[in-house]
Amino acid sequence: MSLEKQRIRLVIIVPVILALLLLAVFMWLSSNKLVSNKITRETKQEIVKVNQILQNHIELNAKTIHGLIDIIKTDKKIQSAWLNKDRKLLQQESNRIYDWVNKKYNITHFYFHQLDGVNFLRMHNPTRHGDKIDRFTLKRSAETQIPCHGIELGIFGTFTLRVVHPWFIDKRLAGFIELGEDIDRIAPELEKIFGLKMVVTISKKHLDEKNWLEGQRMIGTKGDWNKLKNSVIFSSAFPAPPEEVLKLLNDEKHEHHQAFFIKIDNRIFSGGLLDLHDASGKTVGDIFVAKDFTDQFADLENFALTMLLLFLLSALALVPFFYFYLGRIESRLQTNIKEKDRLISELQNALAKIKSLSGLLPICAYCKKIKDDHGYWKQVESYIDDHSEAEFTHGICPQCAEKLSAELDKAENDKKK
Repeated sequence: MSLEKQRIRLVIIVPVILALLLLAVFMWLSSNKLVSNKITRETKQEIVKVNQILQNHIELNAKTIHGLIDIIKTDKKIQSAWLNKDRKLLQQESNRIYDWVNKKYNITHFYFHQLDGVNFLRMHNPTRHGDKIDRFTLKRSAETQIPCHGIELGIFGTFTLRVVHPWFIDKRLAGFIELGEDIDRIAPELEKIFGLKMVVTISKKHLDEKNWLEGQRMIGTKGDWNKLKNSVIFSSAFPAPPEEVLKLLNDEKHEHHQAFFIKIDNRIFSGGLLDLHDASGKTVGDIFVAKDFTDQFADLENFALTMLLLFLLSALALVPFFYFYLGRIESRLQTNIKEKDRLISELQNALAKIKSLSGLLPICAYCKKIKDDHGYWKQVESYIDDHSEAEFTHGICPQCAEKLSAELDKAENDKKK
């Protein structure tokens, strides 16, 4: 086949270009996969950190509240009102302190409890008292007679950081003082500090719908009990949680601590779900936590795209060189093959002129005639002349010449006699 029909440059360069394009696509997909894996690893690290961040946040606030209770316990006027069981006087003496801790430290709950766990006075709700308090922090403090703190779920569906101190007056246990801070602002606060988007939910199995709605009314918010199937939103960094987040929170099959990607308002977030535990260690809800990785994605993708373009430009820059080089090889091969075709043509023409002699030739042992294909006996000269391009010239060999000379000499001598 002629090389002109094959076109070596096209046969080689086209597959090479296609291979480079496929390699470029593979590199692009691989770079995207590497970006996703990197973000996923960072997200898992962030998820692991969130629990520690929450604990540190709670411990820091609890430490402050412990200090506030230490101040209250040593107030002589408050001690006197307590020992005299004068609820009105106790409220009057504690009002100034409650106003101070409420405004400066966001303390939303202030209790005085008796030794049997019955509430004696709620500074944040003075008309309600005399009920038995059945909370983990109070029980633990009563059992150990040491301060205890932790977050606990109230009957109205609020999460409160509660700090309880046993109250010793003249070295005798006289009762318990409890301060509490609602942590419904924890999600916006952590977003402001750490840049994390959070939504805290509480499982409905730990709540009563009527009490929860009453609690929402008390804190001046309008909650939607039916927004989620099995839980309610307690705190959110979103003014209104997007549908993508609600869908994720409603997905019971989603594994906790498993990283995910979610797109919100054209921003790419990566995050996960964590279990929410109260002071006793019981799981009472979920924490949705996500971080905006849009800029990181863009930077990494731009870097990958830059490297990909450099690769393509470098690869394509070699195409003209190879095109020219292969052209020279193609030219040489074309010349060589044309020469080969010429030689083949000459050989074919030569062979066409040759009539070959082959096989067994029947020849007379006496006269040396050869039998042809038709059964006729021919002289050797005639047979070869018919079956080849050979032509005969006649001469005489030395042996025959000597023999002929002897015969001529004999004939001449015979004449002389």
